[in-house]
Amino acid sequence: MVYKLYGTPGSLYTGKARSYLIKQGIPFENRAAGEARFRAQIVPQTGRWIIPILEADDGALVQDGSEIIALFDAHLAASPYLLGGRPTLGDYGLIAPLYAHLARDPYPAQIMKQTAFRVWRWTERMNAADQDAGEYGEVAPDLFGGDRVPGTLKAYWPSSPRTICPRSAPMSPSPMPGSPTTPTSKPELTACPANRTAASA
Repeated sequence: MVYKLYGTPGSLYTGKARSYLIKQGIPFENRAAGEARFRAQIVPQTGRWIIPILEADDGALVQDGSEIIALFDAHLAASPYLLGGRPTLGDYGLIAPLYAHLARDPYPAQIMKQTAFRVWRWTERMNAADQDAGEYGEVAPDLFGGDRVPGTLKAYWPSSPRTICPRSAPMSPSPMPGSPTTPTSKPELTACPANRTAASA
């Protein structure tokens, strides 16, 4: 099977999907999101213009960014930032796609406000000079003690490499930034419902 990857050269999410496919040895061909077939056949199935889209030989589409948002939203129920009461490198790594590619785009921003409001508030908090975490009460600017990784973050962590391929190999959670992660099984691409989209280019 040779997948078709619809996207653009400068798209952050297309770049992530392309790297994943290359490194996992999954055959694919790059296709332009501006071509007529994408507009005529792909967009009607997804309900809107969005990239990247991975198309299988049988026409099944893989495009899913909602899982990572939902899991991050669940984690933020108890903590204003990724690892506690102040931002870390992990927060700064997430803010680029979640703010620039989602929170500033009116359509995905509306989806975020309706389905993952805590993530929306986190994007605001990451652009505020103060802690801006009043909904959490009095929060000390401390990280989780003893390098502790809460269960909500462990649930979120394995989903990160699966934004484009929801059933790829799970990754072992790593408590320290920069620590290596190792796939525990052979990656598997599985088509997901096209209407479960929440990410943009």
